[in-house]
Amino acid sequence: ADMILADDNYATIVSAIEEGRGIFNNIRKFIRLLLSANFDEILIIFFASIMKFPPPLLAVQILWINLITDSLPALALGMDKPEPDLMKKKPRDPSEPIYHGMGLYILIAAIIAAIASLGAFIWFYRNSTLEIARTVAFTIAVLFELFLSFNCKSPNKYAFSSIKILTENKTLLFSILGGFLLQLIIIYTPFLQPIFDTYPIGLKEWGIILLGSLGGLILYPAPFEKLENKIRRFFKRS
Repeated sequence: ADMILADDNYATIVSAIEEGRGIFNNIRKFIRLLLSANFDEILIIFFASIMKFPPPLLAVQILWINLITDSLPALALGMDKPEPDLMKKKPRDPSEPIYHGMGLYILIAAIIAAIASLGAFIWFYRNSTLEIARTVAFTIAVLFELFLSFNCKSPNKYAFSSIKILTENKTLLFSILGGFLLQLIIIYTPFLQPIFDTYPIGLKEWGIILLGSLGGLILYPAPFEKLENKIRRFFKRS
């Protein structure tokens, strides 16, 4: 048999389908966030090297972003509750890849994050010191991804349109707050500064950081996924 009902209750099938859809959606949220972050880092390093600038991010900073800043929210997204209207949606095509519709969003998010980090790095490198420039670029990359994780949680809704959306996944909320607190610690703790090549920055730098990371607050997946699907259909017809 393809399916065995251990409790002889057909309602179990509905619950199983809902659970499966929820797990599938959470995997997509996880992938969407991590790929955006990784592609962002690649673009920052690539274009900085082309323009003959010092690396805006060092290896230890990239490891910090991948292992701490991105991983904690990504794991929290993997434990997200199913959306209330999940069972009202049409079944997906089984042949459709898990990353279907994500490409454009990942690309745009990574480009905006890279422009913000690299732009701030170049400005501070020319007008201040390499240590400050690198700390600002590093922190923009971190905050951008922390903010982006809110919108990756609710791909069909703008996360900041509702307090409920922001607070219903407590694990995600605490992982984002924890990631921000850890970033402050490695910036302002003297014995950690030489390890992570950070420098204690002031209010001016924080203003630029918050401005540069705003893209993570604004971008949410739904419009980009719709546009990507329209582009796919157009090329299939032509």
